[in-house]
Amino acid sequence: MRFKCSSETLSQKLSAVSHAVSTKASLPVLSHILIEASGGNVVISATNLEISIKTSLPAEIKEDGASCLPGRVFLDLVSSLPKGTVELSESNNTVTVKCEKSNSKINGIAPTEFPKIDGTGEGVLDISPKEFTKDLQRVSFSAASDESRPILTGILMEVAPTQLTLVGVDGFRLSEKKIPITVSGDFKVVVPAKALMEVARLASGEETLSIRLSKQENQIIFKSPNIEIYSRLLEGAFPDYKKIIPEGFTTKALINVEEFREALKIVSVFARDTSSVVKVVLNPEKSQMVLSASSSEVGENEAVTHASVEGEVAEISFNAKYLNDCLTNISGEEVEFKVTGALTPGIFTPAGSSGYLHLIMPVRIQA
Repeated sequence: MRFKCSSETLSQKLSAVSHAVSTKASLPVLSHILIEASGGNVVISATNLEISIKTSLPAEIKEDGASCLPGRVFLDLVSSLPKGTVELSESNNTVTVKCEKSNSKINGIAPTEFPKIDGTGEGVLDISPKEFTKDLQRVSFSAASDESRPILTGILMEVAPTQLTLVGVDGFRLSEKKIPITVSGDFKVVVPAKALMEVARLASGEETLSIRLSKQENQIIFKSPNIEIYSRLLEGAFPDYKKIIPEGFTTKALINVEEFREALKIVSVFARDTSSVVKVVLNPEKSQMVLSASSSEVGENEAVTHASVEGEVAEISFNAKYLNDCLTNISGEEVEFKVTGALTPGIFTPAGSSGYLHLIMPVRIQA
């Protein structure tokens, strides 16, 4: 293998695949990056067996071939090189990296040891990368980070002929985003949230994005002109989340998102010593929302914000972080907040629009 390319482009491509390089692999090859040179392109691949990323870059190829190099060393070397042309050549699994002011040799392993990344799959959906990645970010933060229930670390992707639904849930909160689409057929899978965040990171600037399924390989594939991302699917039953969404409410409030966040920021200072619990009171007569937190050691605080409130006076407590995450992902200037008592979930939706819903379970306060 021998080729020349831009050091800057090579660094960018290596960075793109680096998140699929395993740092604590039982198999040494999983900490490596595969480089394949043929025709007019160099294909770069990395995998940790749960997620695989593949990309390519134009190059002046003088000799076809492949090499498998330690990912971290290779990325750190290339990213430190000056801008310009870099030449890579391989002999006996050792790659020489030359540029104007540097000459390095990296010991690799046989490329035949690298796991095969299967690019087949049945095409199920073509979607706008920009909008899809935005919608992913609105639900992915609600997926669980705790591996004790693996299915909750994933995002439900459910496709019907006119709608794609994305759902993240961790037992304390839930995000649901409905996206209008036109597609023949349907499917329902659970994809690791980490893999979908890689899609959001890498594909947002792409022109097109195709989603493919491989039932035989139990994987989902995201393909765009410049990047391919492969992820295993999570097995198990995703919770029937619709059962926990209240069908009605006794109090509804319309609140400015920025004012809500400012008030929350203030009272969160006093909530740190009480498991970040913030009390919310909605008062229809005074047209206001009152946020409060108290600590026997630190003190107490109350922040009042104007709110258009309909229905009964409502008191409910939430985790401040969950509230802040919700408000960060609500689009638009106002949020609609619905609640039915202190022990039922709070529902948050962007005012005047449909398709996005966020639910937060309340915190029980000892009397």
